[in-house]
Amino acid sequence: MKKSNSKKHLFFILLFSFLVGDFFSQISANAGMGTLNGFGAKKTFFGFNLGLEYPKSNQTTIYGRLAYYIPRNNIDSTTSSATSTTTYPYSLQRNYIVSTGYLTIEGGTRYYLLNGYDNGFSIYGGAEEMRPITSLREPSGGWGDGMKRMEAAQIRVSWRREHEGKMLCRVSPHVSNTAEEVDEFLKVLGRAG
Repeated sequence: MKKSNSKKHLFFILLFSFLVGDFFSQISANAGMGTLNGFGAKKTFFGFNLGLEYPKSNQTTIYGRLAYYIPRNNIDSTTSSATSTTTYPYSLQRNYIVSTGYLTIEGGTRYYLLNGYDNGFSIYGGAEEMRPITSLREPSGGWGDGMKRMEAAQIRVSWRREHEGKMLCRVSPHVSNTAEEVDEFLKVLGRAG
């Protein structure tokens, strides 16, 4: 037990010493509110963000931002049909509620034009990488065999149990995903419920 504590202390001392040597200039912290047009949901999501910006020079900075967008519910329905035509009723409409929220992680390099980073109002551009993480709450009827279907289709998602005991399906689409891959995910997701 004491050995693991001393290793933790050593790790934090080394980490702090490396960071202190690297922070020789200012760091900008920012926070705010924002909106996001959702993936697969024709809604606007409202949320909060926190970020840091570290100047490499007066014209170039490295930045990172974490944003959380408040989940919104979507009421939808689907029709289930029996496998035999002699079954009564042959088809039933089933309503369900899907709750969608987003967590985004973004970062990149900013290049300041006109005035620099330290000189008041400026215009910037640059390279950015954004990774949205979409959390889909478990439908009221459960996910069924959703985990097995996603695995069989070789679609990588993360399954997490939330505080109320419901299972979340977390997916992180990216620009490298094709429209066909997104359609396949939605098709498998539709059969999973």
